[in-house]
Amino acid sequence: DKFARHVLPLCGARLSLCSHAVLAVRAGQFGSYLWTPMRSGSIWHIPAVDIEVVDPTGAGNAYAAALGSACPRPERSAQDIDTWWQAVLAAACKAAATGAAFVSVQGCPKESAELIAWLESPAA
Repeated sequence: DKFARHVLPLCGARLSLCSHAVLAVRAGQFGSYLWTPMRSGSIWHIPAVDIEVVDPTGAGNAYAAALGSACPRPERSAQDIDTWWQAVLAAACKAAATGAAFVSVQGCPKESAELIAWLESPAA
């Protein structure tokens, strides 16, 4: 946490992120950390899903793809920052679940009713 709190704002400043940008750092079994210039004093930790790791290949890429596709677009959310940020955090939780689906099997997960139900279930 101390590392993330120090490094994320520095990275965001270095990248000259626009106000609605989100910087996410994946930390494997420790989850991920999110930062945005809109809430510059806050670093948000998204815990990893507690699951047996079978094969970590592709989990980080799956997380990044899920986060990028699930994050709300700024133009739809400029009026209410709190609602936008809650949607970003929800997207990060979905991304964590997607990464977990990848590590729980050998190779790329196969679509199944069980996998879809698990991904759509509420977080415990």
